[in-house]
Amino acid sequence: MQILNIIFNPVIVSVVVLCALSLAKLNVLLAMIVACVAGGIAGHLPLFGDGNHTIMALLCDGFSTNAQTALAYILLGTFAEAITATGLAQIISKKISKIIGTNKFILLAVLTVIACMSQNIVPVHIAYIPILIPPILQVMNKLKIDRRAAACCTAFGLEVPYIAIPFGFGLIFQTVIATNLSKNGMKVSVADVSAVNWYLGAAMLAALLFAVFVLYRKPREYETTEADTRAADAVVGPLTKAHYVTILAIIIVVVVQVISKDLSLSSLAGLTTMIIFGAIKWNDIDKQLMGGVKLMGLIAFVMLIAGGYANVIQATGGVEELVHLGVASMGQNKLVAAF
Repeated sequence: MQILNIIFNPVIVSVVVLCALSLAKLNVLLAMIVACVAGGIAGHLPLFGDGNHTIMALLCDGFSTNAQTALAYILLGTFAEAITATGLAQIISKKISKIIGTNKFILLAVLTVIACMSQNIVPVHIAYIPILIPPILQVMNKLKIDRRAAACCTAFGLEVPYIAIPFGFGLIFQTVIATNLSKNGMKVSVADVSAVNWYLGAAMLAALLFAVFVLYRKPREYETTEADTRAADAVVGPLTKAHYVTILAIIIVVVVQVISKDLSLSSLAGLTTMIIFGAIKWNDIDKQLMGGVKLMGLIAFVMLIAGGYANVIQATGGVEELVHLGVASMGQNKLVAAF
């Protein structure tokens, strides 16, 4: 009977449906909504009717949980798009690709550092990749670098900063963790999350070092073909007023973020600076905003749906039931509970 209760628990049903749909490569937004409905039905919530206790009403009510996070993603995506539009990121990337040298480990280190900066210091997210990578592919071929090592460096730089550092995208990630833990009865601050998340960063650093210096250390040859360097080749000329304004905007974003701990406010401050001083033309504001939505909009909507999803699952009572069943099964065995 206990096993049946676990199998038909709304949380289990919802997660299994979500995993199955994800493996079937259904769009993540649709997968989450369908899984949410499945969990709600398993928890005997009404699918339709009057009142605020239907599945869809609860789903929409939960949007406010991650609304600030979604706004931060949109504004930060717009700021990243604006930085890319000014050409500053392209200029920096092209200069780096020219002076990167002939030491493969220095090249891999530079790839890692730039990827890290794209998540925290200069939050352009993945926009730098088509600018930096194509021009250095021939250098990588010449140095016989295993591209899997370069992929590991890039993946490390795109993930570890927001996991371990409460700044930029990391502030969003760690705030989500702290907010939801606190909401469920465990008072946690962003500082508490940062204090333990560095363990994850250290583990990933160890894995990166193993990949670069052991697993993918051996030289590997690739066929040299002409890379698509149009994005990098389009960058010509010296630094202009727009570039200096962009640098000022980046500094303002960092300062405001340190003072306010609010990524939405800091991103808005950076965008305002770029608009006032002409780095973004007034007629191009819509274009930059649409670019920001294209870059980060899906993630923002996923965060909104996730908040609604959590609200529905909590309303089913399945979480508490699963916890009680788990405690009854594990008893006082702390090792089993940890796993």
